[in-house]
Amino acid sequence: MIGEDKYCVDILRQTYAVRKAIEKLKGLLVDAHLHTCVPEGIASGKGDEIINELVQLYNLASNR
Repeated sequence: MIGEDKYCVDILRQTYAVRKAIEKLKGLLVDAHLHTCVPEGIASGKGDEIINELVQLYNLASNR
């Protein structure tokens, strides 16, 4: 859009739409992970590894 010299407000609207779509995707991925991979990992004896991964994700999400 920038290369096509589109109106700035239109470009900004697109960036907001992309951001919202990515946020929704992240939520879906976390939900799926918590309902599938986490229980499977814990059941297979990888509880500490799973917890460490979840802490890392939390820290990324909270900008720590």
